[in-house]
Amino acid sequence: MPHQGRQIETARVHLALDAVLQSPSFRSSKQCQALLRYIVEHTLAGEDHLLRERVIGANVFNRAPDYDTGNDPVVRARAGEVRKRLAQHYLQEGGGGQDLRIDIPSGSYQATFEPLARLDASAAQAEGALLGEPLTEAATEPQIAETVEANPRKRRWTVSWVNWALMGLCVVLAAGWIESARTRQLAAVPWPINQLVNEHDPAMVVLADASYTLRLLGDKPVTLDEYLDRSFIKQVLPPQMTPGEARLFGYLSASHITSIADAHAAAALTQLAGTDAGRLSFRSARDLRPQELTHGNLIFVGASSSNPWVQLYEEELNFHVVDHPDAGGYRISNRAPQAGERDNYKIAAITGTSGEDYATIALLPNREGNGRVLIIQGLRMEGTEAAIHLLLDKEMRKRLQTKLEAINGGQQPEYFEALLHAQSVAGAPIDVECVAARIKSARSK
Repeated sequence: MPHQGRQIETARVHLALDAVLQSPSFRSSKQCQALLRYIVEHTLAGEDHLLRERVIGANVFNRAPDYDTGNDPVVRARAGEVRKRLAQHYLQEGGGGQDLRIDIPSGSYQATFEPLARLDASAAQAEGALLGEPLTEAATEPQIAETVEANPRKRRWTVSWVNWALMGLCVVLAAGWIESARTRQLAAVPWPINQLVNEHDPAMVVLADASYTLRLLGDKPVTLDEYLDRSFIKQVLPPQMTPGEARLFGYLSASHITSIADAHAAAALTQLAGTDAGRLSFRSARDLRPQELTHGNLIFVGASSSNPWVQLYEEELNFHVVDHPDAGGYRISNRAPQAGERDNYKIAAITGTSGEDYATIALLPNREGNGRVLIIQGLRMEGTEAAIHLLLDKEMRKRLQTKLEAINGGQQPEYFEALLHAQSVAGAPIDVECVAARIKSARSK
């Protein structure tokens, strides 16, 4: 991680980023949201070559790769707007309850990350500008003093005005901090996360297993049993391998690796759980055992193509993620289409590019009916990010609730599944909506 944020954990940055993107300062501008997310993600990845003006214009704003940045200053204009919105967010909203400050220094397209208590000069300048009194190098303390001396009749009034302004700013910041702290203490775990984790119930979050991608070396689906006994690895590995290939495949099969989308999901679920975050535990799909499915609450992140345990619930789902080439390609299959719905929902884009995405969120009873299971899965990594984006956004959650209540006689259903559609820019979801939903019934004991 570049600059002074190297030592700051990625999870903290994602939490701070989510708070910024959901804030009133950014909620009204999808372009500013997309640009900030792009800059932060590629700064975290250390991909400086993707943080150049022309590259950003092409990846975020769909400009031609060789467009004229002199005649089209879209990146510079939006970056300036993002800086103002960031300053407004930290000044008026106190950072949204997070302890990390995200900035984009002027003249750069790389993000910096600072503990929120530290207010550097560039941040002070931005916030001063929002108040109508920008602090610049041309208005330093000695020059102010010189101006007052040259106008002695104004000196007393100027000093008084500055004191009152500083006192007022301190009061505003203190009030915002107190209100933010009070809100964090009183905030309840939002739906649907509160159906799985609350003051009485813990939940286990099961993250995808990146080593499962080795299945792609084969030409047939891998069953859960083959995944559990690891026999699928022997079936798919080439019979003749170079020493380097053997080391690579050995590393992939033995390591506990997950995706950045799953890491983001873990951070987001922790944020949503609030003061009950300690009741969340995290486990790799590699480490889960069948007996742990018989009780308690579980959250599965990732489709069956990356989290094989989802296979256990696929027969209960109307919206089924299919990733077998011999079964018609990668898609979400709609087993029982209703009026206006399609049989299949496909995407053309590959991971890391702009385009449309589909994902599903399903809340079901667990295998024994004595707990709940939340399944969050996307057709690609951006789809999973889109589902997490919806869970983090209060307005999007409310729209989903309203849709579910409308098809359930005005009552919030206990169990459901929803098909989500999203538009992604440079790998980041910017617009997520529920395009279809089903009400699910409790499991018979």
